[in-house]
Amino acid sequence: VVHLPAPPAQMSEGKNNAVSSPSFVPTGIVSATFTCTQEELHPMEILRPNGIYQEFAKRGKRKAEALWWKIFFQGTFAGAYIGFGALLATTVGGAVQGIRDDDNPGIAQWIFGAVFPFGLVLIESTGAELFTGNTAYLVVALVEGKATLRGLLTNWTCTYLGNLVGSMLLSFMIFFADTLSEPASESAMAIAEKKVHLDFGAAVVRGVLCNWLVCLGLWQSAGCKDFASKVLAAWLPVSAFVTCGFEHSVANMFFIPMGIHLGADVTWADMLFFNLVPVTIGNVLGGSVIVALSYSLMFGAPGAALEAWTEPKTKVRLGVGTEEPRRPTKLQADSECGASERAKAEHGPAQRQAELTDGLQEACERAQNNATESLAAAATLASGSHSHSASPSPELDKVPADLGAARDFDASGTAVASP
Repeated sequence: VVHLPAPPAQMSEGKNNAVSSPSFVPTGIVSATFTCTQEELHPMEILRPNGIYQEFAKRGKRKAEALWWKIFFQGTFAGAYIGFGALLATTVGGAVQGIRDDDNPGIAQWIFGAVFPFGLVLIESTGAELFTGNTAYLVVALVEGKATLRGLLTNWTCTYLGNLVGSMLLSFMIFFADTLSEPASESAMAIAEKKVHLDFGAAVVRGVLCNWLVCLGLWQSAGCKDFASKVLAAWLPVSAFVTCGFEHSVANMFFIPMGIHLGADVTWADMLFFNLVPVTIGNVLGGSVIVALSYSLMFGAPGAALEAWTEPKTKVRLGVGTEEPRRPTKLQADSECGASERAKAEHGPAQRQAELTDGLQEACERAQNNATESLAAAATLASGSHSHSASPSPELDKVPADLGAARDFDASGTAVASP
């Protein structure tokens, strides 16, 4: 609010102290008011799909440029965190034999899947490296030119080995701690035996379906701003894949060793060749092809190139080929919109506050300039009225002469000339 002195002349005010014409000026206070929408003060709760795609590319670039030993070290933690989720699911969902025996296998499986995503929440909040998620992150960065093939292969190798070490180490610690109940231990052995007796093709397809849902959970989580939204966004798809019985390679790095430790009829070679190899192939296809490459055709550079290649470049009119200027394709516009939206979200509230402050200062300066001009106009009008009162008005010279002579009237009311 800018306080200004009242003008010297009493002037009329417009509605709400607004200057409606150069003759009307405010008499008290000139105020500058700013209204900010909720969207400006608080970013959108979730990014648009093109913005999420750009966030995937950014994460993939960062992961591809990380040092190999850091990737491996963070991978061990991710394997352990997935193991914690698997342990919780086995402890709770594996011990509900009463529900399973009452012909409710769906309810028992749903309980098993409902608590498993706990491990993915730990990974998202700590920045650990999970192989299945990186199959999508790194491929998006690669097709966008933000990562190299060498960086992708290095990340995948170090992450996979780190996940394996962390999961197996946790399974040994849990076995040594002897915390599983008898029903949960029986469930753990049954899970391990079932996983190594799948057909190779079925294991591959289950791996594809699993990582499709896992990467969609990470996709939704990447578009959310607050922690609660990220948890819910990642929780539902991961819970769905566990409930449906799909295969996750990193989770199996805990489930199968846990069953082996407890005495299941499974060997380490069975775990490697009959489960991890086909399931890993399926996980890579689900994350890199179905999620990463598919969405790159919709929101990324490959899709923009394909759209530009299939769009006709020349239109023929009256037998003459005329080249028309190319307009940005829809995919290019979506990509630019996503990058702009991502950049706006990264700058955060600080930049928005700075923008509002700059706008307020500019408005105050405009208000001061307008008020000064209004005061000058008022002063000009006031001085003009004084000058008019001092000199005879030109309109008085136009009074008829006979009207000045007819000053006397006779008895009948007729005007007579005065001497």
